[in-house]
Amino acid sequence: MQCNIRPALFLILQIISFAATAQAAAEPQDYALDANTWNGVGYLATTGAEARVTVEPVGALDLGQLRPDDVLLWLYPQVELPVADLVAFADDGGHLIVADDQGSAGPLFAAVGIERLPAAPTAHRRWFESQDGLPILTPNSDHFLFFNVDEIVANHPAALRGAGRPVVSFDGGDAHLVVERRLGAGAILAIADPSLFLNQMLRRFYGNKQFAANVMRVYCEQEPCHLRLLLPTTTVSGHYTGGLGRFGALPRLFERAAAALNDALAVLNATLTEPPWAVSIALLLAMGAGLLVALALAAWRRPVESPSLAMGVPARSPIVSEAIGLAAVRSDADFSGLAQALSEHAEHLMATRYLDDWVAGHRPLPRGESDESLHLLRHAVLRVKRDTASLRSRQPPAISAERFVRLYEDVQTLARFGTARH
Repeated sequence: MQCNIRPALFLILQIISFAATAQAAAEPQDYALDANTWNGVGYLATTGAEARVTVEPVGALDLGQLRPDDVLLWLYPQVELPVADLVAFADDGGHLIVADDQGSAGPLFAAVGIERLPAAPTAHRRWFESQDGLPILTPNSDHFLFFNVDEIVANHPAALRGAGRPVVSFDGGDAHLVVERRLGAGAILAIADPSLFLNQMLRRFYGNKQFAANVMRVYCEQEPCHLRLLLPTTTVSGHYTGGLGRFGALPRLFERAAAALNDALAVLNATLTEPPWAVSIALLLAMGAGLLVALALAAWRRPVESPSLAMGVPARSPIVSEAIGLAAVRSDADFSGLAQALSEHAEHLMATRYLDDWVAGHRPLPRGESDESLHLLRHAVLRVKRDTASLRSRQPPAISAERFVRLYEDVQTLARFGTARH
């Protein structure tokens, strides 16, 4: 009988092992690119498409290929993060969104002055269906992340405190769910709950879905928006070598600046018979476009190793002189003053009741404008409001050349509608 027991026992163990393996294979993987499982994140791509954001999943991140205009969303990272590279990337103008409660983002948060606490405060008052671990949160201020969002529901989150701007906090205000940390020309957005982006959390709570859409758009520098999605399984290689400092991608800047100058001159020509305020806005747009062309030319003609060669561009006006000066000290260039002037004119334009009617869809579009133009107008209004609030904060960020270009283009869109004949 003993000879028969061993084969039988072996067979039973094999069956148990097979059953365990099959069960593990059947369980859905957390944060997998599957839109049908409750704990996957495939529905993020659908949410992004609805918000006109292209979501690109990244299985292997090559730091050497990062550019200052990239936007990364990293969910629950498990690998050791290259802290120095990521901080340098953000300082150059890159934007990194990290949603993590128990993963490997702790050292990155600490490097920028953010402390991650293991759990949310128990003293929080509002919980979804009175369930501990599902806090309901409302925004601290009028931040773009909460555009069209009244509240969000987290799922057993961690908490953050320390440096940066709190965007949404737990009751008491000492611990936060979302913190934005500005670094140089870019930012790191820290979110203490990656499960906010799970399929079930997006489908179950409208506020979470709209919040996720806003997260994917908040750092969009130009249409079409593009975001690189990094998952827990994403690997990292190489080192961040830096882009072109706060000037970003100069070839694209030059092309857009040349086109902007042509458009601005056309606007100026068309508004010479309009009221004085409209003409002044057109003049500002033309001067801004001239600055961009001069800036692109100066930086393009100057080798990186020889800043003094930028002076080879003739300084025919104060605008051109300022552009050359900025190009000569590229790493310290800051367009905050010019951006402030643009934002003030943008506020004047947004005070026009016609503009509000068009954004709300209550008034027929001006002749020659399409539904696509209306879409661009709505997003231009949102971005201008966000940039204006940022410039008026107690610690306004440095404004890079590319961000200034985007603001300029948005104000140009507002001006096109604001000076249209009604």
